[in-house]
Amino acid sequence: MGVRLFSPRAGTLDGASKRRSGFRAGREAAAVLLLAAACYLALALATLELEGGEGNWVGPVGAWLAELLAGGFGVVAWLLPLELVLIASPLLRSQELQPLGIRLAGDLALGIIASSIVHVALPEATFERTLPVGGNIGLFFGEIMRALFSTLGSFLVGATLSVLLLIARSAFSFIEWCERVAEFVRRVQHGLGRS
Repeated sequence: MGVRLFSPRAGTLDGASKRRSGFRAGREAAAVLLLAAACYLALALATLELEGGEGNWVGPVGAWLAELLAGGFGVVAWLLPLELVLIASPLLRSQELQPLGIRLAGDLALGIIASSIVHVALPEATFERTLPVGGNIGLFFGEIMRALFSTLGSFLVGATLSVLLLIARSAFSFIEWCERVAEFVRRVQHGLGRS
């Protein structure tokens, strides 16, 4: 008499369908977990209070995570919730995922480079009143970069390393990007020439 909401349709699950259904359910569960983690970290970072940590909206674990991430990476910690959403997006669109280890290693390297560049750009600035704007990791590596390459050289080296990491870990193509920019410039020139 009653209808079960979460039961499979009758007669639809043969052996192959069971495997596909389980694979799909796993992808959906992973996407939900990644999106929930992104929301959790965003709320934790948004309500970070270094004095006491009891006002954090997601509790003491959220306060600890936010303090750890902000202390390590400064404002760059805000990229972690965004990256979790980006990792979840292929799962939501049933696209193939790249190996997770390569992606996480690339994310860590990009986080270190971004924190360093933020520190080089704003060496005296603070985040949440007491933390260095690039976090302790940005402070450490930013000072090493500035000592080795100067401020301008640090931006050049950091940008180059970031582009190389993006090329290595994703479908980003520097040549295609340059071609798109050139095509855009040609269209703007053509449009201005017609006026």
